[in-house]
Amino acid sequence: MLSPPLDMKAKWFEHSTAYTMAKFGMSMCVLGLSAELKAARVAVNALWPRTTIATAAVGNLLGGDAMMRASRTPEIMGDAALSFSQSRRARSPDSSASTTRCFTKAACATSSTTA
Repeated sequence: MLSPPLDMKAKWFEHSTAYTMAKFGMSMCVLGLSAELKAARVAVNALWPRTTIATAAVGNLLGGDAMMRASRTPEIMGDAALSFSQSRRARSPDSSASTTRCFTKAACATSSTTA
């Protein structure tokens, strides 16, 4: 799932309230599903790129063709998901830790665990 860390600062809502609400809703699904599935030792994770990705949302909301040319290709997110899914953390989550993680770097090198 592509969803951002939750941040309630007005700057994220002032120009695209509906889009931000939709994305934050996805983040809340990650948190909720993680809690629901923790007993079954199922981890629920989300990716969120630090740079723009050439998607329809970027083209339509953030700057058109110029921003699309400056953005990374969507394949980087597939590569990040594959990299994470093959990592040791993905295969054997620590049952004493939270199973919710939002990875904010496309290479999945940096993570923050939330409760």
